[in-house]
Amino acid sequence: QRVVVETGARFVLDPHRKHFPSLICTTERQRRVAYLERCIDLAAALGAAVCSLWGGHNFDDLEEAHARALLLEGLESVVSYGEQRGVGLALEPEPGMFVETLDQYLSIAEELGEGRLGLALDVGHLMVTGELPLGDQIRRVGRHIASVAVEDMKAGVHEHLPFGEGAIDFDEVFQALDDVEFEGVVGVELSRASPDAVREARAAWDFLQQFD
Repeated sequence: QRVVVETGARFVLDPHRKHFPSLICTTERQRRVAYLERCIDLAAALGAAVCSLWGGHNFDDLEEAHARALLLEGLESVVSYGEQRGVGLALEPEPGMFVETLDQYLSIAEELGEGRLGLALDVGHLMVTGELPLGDQIRRVGRHIASVAVEDMKAGVHEHLPFGEGAIDFDEVFQALDDVEFEGVVGVELSRASPDAVREARAAWDFLQQFD
């Protein structure tokens, strides 16, 4: 089995502030670094090739240049740690966070150095940020993709939906993934479906069989 370790865990580091602290925070950011290093250790123990993370929120409302510098410093630290442990790091653009578009990811990845920071692509997020057509966008960043998350989603609305309840053309999505010869993990992300997890998992599995 192939494994991807996702490091979201909304309230693990602070039970009162979602996603706090981030790599952009001027204080307590080392707690995020230490947490990510523990996740990398777990990924290494599991034999996972990829550990994904986010840019995080700019909680302190820093100037963009300052926030970017802190993010790059934090990423350099955890990417280097991952390299030592044999685990690749992948950044997921997330609507509402400091890095939310593919272009922002590409800029950060370029500054860190070729091939050091992969892309954790959530296809639904492209619908939220208006990065369309989906197939063209996937082909544009194909060589960077380290992991993929899928779910259905409506244009401009950041709500992860079961397949068939949104507007995504999955024929287009999976054709584009075939075109870029992506062979990694494609995971279903329905983070609010846990109350009916068994039924939702079976429905998602049945839906995805047509693209096998």
